[in-house]
Parts: sequence; structure tokens; C-alpha cells
Amino acid sequence: SDTTTGIIGCLGLDASVAYFRGSTLSVFTPGTGEESVTDNTTGSIRSMTATGTTAWVATSSQLAELSASAPYTLDVVYNGGTLIDFARWVKQRLLVADLNTLTEVTDLSPVSPPATLPTAYYTHPDPDWRWSDAAESPSGIYVAGSSGSQSSIMLITATENNGALDLGVPVTVAEMPRGETINTIYSYLGTYLIVGTAKGVRVAQLRDDGSLALGPLIIETDGTLDSGGVDFVAIGRFVWAAVGNDERESLWRIDLGTPLEGDLRFAVASDLDASIGATGSGDCTSVTSLSGKLYFTVEGVGLVVEADEFVTEGW
Repeated sequence: SDTTTGIIGCLGLDASVAYFRGSTLSVFTPGTGEESVTDNTTGSIRSMTATGTTAWVATSSQLAELSASAPYTLDVVYNGGTLIDFARWVKQRLLVADLNTLTEVTDLSPVSPPATLPTAYYTHPDPDWRWSDAAESPSGIYVAGSSGSQSSIMLITATENNGALDLGVPVTVAEMPRGETINTIYSYLGTYLIVGTAKGVRVAQLRDDGSLALGPLIIETDGTLDSGGVDFVAIGRFVWAAVGNDERESLWRIDLGTPLEGDLRFAVASDLDASIGATGSGDCTSVTSLSGKLYFTVEGVGLVVEADEFVTEGW
């Protein structure tokens, strides 16, 4: 049982799952179990991302690298953030969201770490704007964010320049209905963008010019704090959604191979359930996969792994 306060999340790597609770990071390996990490950062963990086999961790002011094997250490590589919301590995760089700014980090091995984060490459004109997520696409990088009750998705084009990629200024490609703020976005095979909002989950189709055709809500929640779609992972034609403030501590499954009548509607069902036999459990907060199995985090429970057995009855 996990009683640690703060953000809780997980990230699948090649042979293990990195798992954090507030400021505590662990590594779970099937057959070995949970192993502790010597953490040389300060502050609570805000997000994790993977550059292939390497996990990068963002705290409110730092970027740190997790060692590839045990004994595990988390070492600071960059300092200087103000209030980092996330770091994402997209287009061969770490894109760091700090308040209303975006910074690109292309040097993952500075000469004398910890180094100072580079100067932000873009600052949103609204000082109250906060970025929520980023996802790669064939035409560039989608970034989502909000100011108050208004939320939108922007496209950053990536242009080749003498073997490097130059990032353009973010341009709005989709605006959400007022009050439906975006929690997370997830790219699927360069065809769809799965959008988790405070009111549920939508699927958007990527057009050739990078614009988006945004579909209706296919999973709906009540829109209160910490509700809606908060994380996604894909295996084959299915996308599993971690949904906060759901009736049960379960993952939802979206079948992108089964479109229904109407634009961008797909078959969905409540799927893996962590509430069976659990006590003190709360919202699902993240989901990942390892070796074909699903792992997800639940407030008050911790890291949950998909079992081989089915429940005796249910739907």
C-alpha cells in the first residue's frame, strides 16, 4: 500500500518500470521486484520520459538521468528551472515546459554537469499560460496547454537545417470548448492524437498539413479537479487510458481498429480493474507497458501489474 503524498506515475523501459511517488523513485523489474534509487535531486518528481533505454526525470527545477542498471542512481544533469511541469523526448531533444516557456535540450551529456538549462526558445505571451504535455508527429511536435478555463493544442513545425532540426513558433491547430482543459496528449502511429481532458477522452485525426480533426468525447467524466483522461499507452490497435475520478480504479480500453458510426468514434470499455481486493484506493494516475503486460498507478495502492487471471464476473 502506498500512502505517500504527491504525484504518482510510472514509465516503461526496456526491461523494467520506473515508478515514482512524490519525491521517491523506485525501479520494478519482473523476477527481481522493486529496487530503490539513490536520488541526488531536490524536490518532488514532476514527470518522466525515455530517450530509448534511458529514463529522464524532471523535478520542479532540475533534469536528472536515471542510471541504466542497479545499483540505481538519479543524477542531476541540468539545473535552473523555475517550475517545470514536464520534459518530453520529441524530435531528438528534450522539450522542457517551465511556467509559460518551452526550452529545448539537445546536449544530453554536458561537459561539467550539472549545467544550467539553456535559454527558453519560446515564451507564450500569456504569463498565466501553463503547458500540459507534448507529443511527436510526422510534421513536428504537438504541445498542449491552458490558461484559466481555455485550453488549446499547438503545432511546432520541425525544419531540417544542415543536418539539424530547427523548431518553429507554436501555431494553434485546435481549441477546446471553454472549461475542458487538456491534461495529456498521446500520438498513435502518426495517424491519431489521443487527447485526455478534464471531461474525458477524445481522438483527433492528424491531417497532412498538421492540423487536427477533433472528435467527440468517447469517454466522459464529471470535469471536476483531477478528473478525465490523464495518461495513455498503446499495444497493437488498442490504447489504454488512465482516467482520474472514475467510478472504479480501472483502465479504459479504446479499440482504434473498430471505428463506430460517426466521425472519430471508437469502441471503448472499462477494462483492467485495481479495485478488486484493494483498500484505500483512489484514482488511476498513469499507465505504461512492459513485455506485453500493462502497469498502472493508483492513488493509495501504488504500482499495479496486469494479472493473468480474469475476475469471476464483470463487463
